[in-house]
Amino acid sequence: MVGDGAGTGESVAARREDSSVRRFVDTRAAALVALAVLCGGLAACGGSGSSPGGDATASGAAAHPAPSVTVAEVNRIVAEYDTANNAVNAGYDAAGVARIEGAPAAPMTASRLQQAKVLGQPLTSVIHRVQQVVSPSGQEYPRWFLVLTPLVRGTTVTPRPKYLIFSRETASAPWRVVYYPYPADVSQVPPVAVGPDGGAAPVLGGEGLKADPSLLTRAIYEHYTVGRDTLMNLVPTTALERELTAGFRVGQQQVQARGMTFSRTLLPTSYPSYLVRTVDGGVLAFTANAVRDVIAPGKAGGQASLEAGSPESALLGRTGSVKASEFTVDRLQTFLTYVPPKSAPGGVQVIAYDDTPTSVK
Repeated sequence: MVGDGAGTGESVAARREDSSVRRFVDTRAAALVALAVLCGGLAACGGSGSSPGGDATASGAAAHPAPSVTVAEVNRIVAEYDTANNAVNAGYDAAGVARIEGAPAAPMTASRLQQAKVLGQPLTSVIHRVQQVVSPSGQEYPRWFLVLTPLVRGTTVTPRPKYLIFSRETASAPWRVVYYPYPADVSQVPPVAVGPDGGAAPVLGGEGLKADPSLLTRAIYEHYTVGRDTLMNLVPTTALERELTAGFRVGQQQVQARGMTFSRTLLPTSYPSYLVRTVDGGVLAFTANAVRDVIAPGKAGGQASLEAGSPESALLGRTGSVKASEFTVDRLQTFLTYVPPKSAPGGVQVIAYDDTPTSVK
């Protein structure tokens, strides 16, 4: 994570404000600074799960199994992460991100560190205060757990907790952050089904849910690119409509207004996803996808351009605008989504969205 501090919420909003296409065409210096602040905890964030049809009941009053990782161990892991993360940020050490984060968090964080270094953006130290732990029981490797944690930057604390998922591949491997979403509206997030010691039942699939979590990537992509999804009922949320969909459409309009064409495709990926049971029998789903954007001139013999100070220009090592016959930009997007049980009213809600370019050619 890079610079996620008291301004984490504002940083996320600023990043999402010019999310998707807008990042290419209208990324202002203020938004970039906010982006760097958001990434301030650049290197890691993770999650945990419990099982559909597991131990949790609709009222949340259920017997919870013993955790795979104790709360004391989690506090130690998070503290060690904070120390390493702040050291990585202080040195703009993009290569060092892999020591403390795994995919999909690592490539996003490394990209943001590179952007911050090129653009001369300062990164401040941050710490996480563990508020709640969700540790699924009976895990073989890889193991993982979820931490809900406000982020502290200086004397300021984020108004809502971040959701960090830590994962460990083997008994000898380090714990790494793999997701770090920050909900746009905490009122939309149902509480997780977990015992006082952090123990939770693992989520084994999508049975009993209103939609199949494995279809989220395609459904979200269809929703914001073509205005509909044929796979599930995605209901309007701040993250889905105001940040993702509106940002994408505004970006398209801006590209066209500058005499360029823009196209986006969904890439095949194999990023890990994580499911956490909520007290009503639904799940919180942590998912990621990658998209490829192509920006080209609208006329034969013309040139496409990237704005000065944009994340995309920074990934090419430039602070000024960049022109070329065509640009291909790969972006990584992560989501935190609530999938309710079949018996519940309402539909599937995207409650957190994050996006950054990871490659520009």
